Amino acid sequence: MTNGNSDHNFGEMRPIAKVGDLVRCLGYGNRVFIIDAYTHELSYDAENAFEDIYYDMTDALTKEYTLGGQEDIFVVCKADKADDYLAQYLRNGHDVGLGAGKEMPSEILRNILADINPQQEASEMSKERRLTPREESSQEATRRKQEREEMSEKADVLLDEMRDYMTLKTMFGDMDGEYQAKIDDVKAELAELTKSKTEEGN
Repeated sequence: MTNGNSDHNFGEMRPIAKVGDLVRCLGYGNRVFIIDAYTHELSYDAENAFEDIYYDMTDALTKEYTLGGQEDIFVVCKADKADDYLAQYLRNGHDVGLGAGKEMPSEILRNILADINPQQEASEMSKERRLTPREESSQEATRRKQEREEMSEKADVLLDEMRDYMTLKTMFGDMDGEYQAKIDDVKAELAELTKSKTEEGN
């Protein structure tokens, strides 16, 4: 914070960190924070003007929010290098209450890795959890059941459609063969559907 007379010009202070930078903060040990936003303000009293810059920060591991003044923080890594720095930070085990080399809780590790590289995290999770043969069989049975139900619903629709054309043919005749052509088309679709169902069962 700087202060002076009421003629103080706004902007004499310059932010030392930008959004996305990684910083440490006095009173928080080796914890690393990500800058989310900052506020640059100028305030006055009867005799003086005061200029301050405050930073909204989130702990890189625990996601805890805190507010730090410019005089309390120092930048450890710029935003464009933050992902690499955080990966190294995690590997070294620098978490709250942990010394270097100690194992970090897996849940916290997964959370921060997901933020750094969601695709990599998804891949790691899939490696950790594979379906058992029984689960795979159950999923396949569920899929087949759903397909059979869909085929049955489609067959019901086709049969209703064919009955409608047959009714129209009976009531109004079919001099030009239009209704019979529609009936034949529906029969062909039913035959194809039945064939697909038979092949699926094999």
